[in-house]
Amino acid sequence: MRRAGDIQTQRQRIHWWLYFFLAQIVAAAGCLVPPPPAPPSAQKSSSKEADVVIARLTELRHERGLQPPKVMFDIEEMAADDGLALEKGECDADSALHRMLQKTLWKTDKGGNTVVRGWFFATNQLDQVGFPPPVLKSRVMNVAVVVVRHYKGDPDAYGVLLTAELQGDSLGAMDDNR
Repeated sequence: MRRAGDIQTQRQRIHWWLYFFLAQIVAAAGCLVPPPPAPPSAQKSSSKEADVVIARLTELRHERGLQPPKVMFDIEEMAADDGLALEKGECDADSALHRMLQKTLWKTDKGGNTVVRGWFFATNQLDQVGFPPPVLKSRVMNVAVVVVRHYKGDPDAYGVLLTAELQGDSLGAMDDNR
């Protein structure tokens, strides 16, 4: 038969075990908190080729009285491997664009009134890239641009992967080919 002192000691052990267990949960929960955003001075930048494409897009939007696009540097960084795979011939343009679209959708899906679209352009002159109407008409737009050098082995050719988060529903962001 157990004595009262043994039961009290057992309760103290349970209390200490419970305290220790809860302390471990609280410590682990601290690891789940996302890191704070990087200060503006530490923000990433696009590649110099992507900067040329973004400058062209900004210029065309400015001519229409629209704000410059906001660049999604985190998506560009994540999608750089897709551009590299395309450059090396490990995938085709459709596959690279599809993978970049998935990353863009994953990072931007806020359940709001936005749609994610993507395009691929092959060009010899980055400063002469033409853009589809949704990119030039949307009032507010976030973009990610990845440029592939030596597209299809041509040293003068570039491949441009562009994804955009556009305001509106999917019908309002469709191409207007008229």
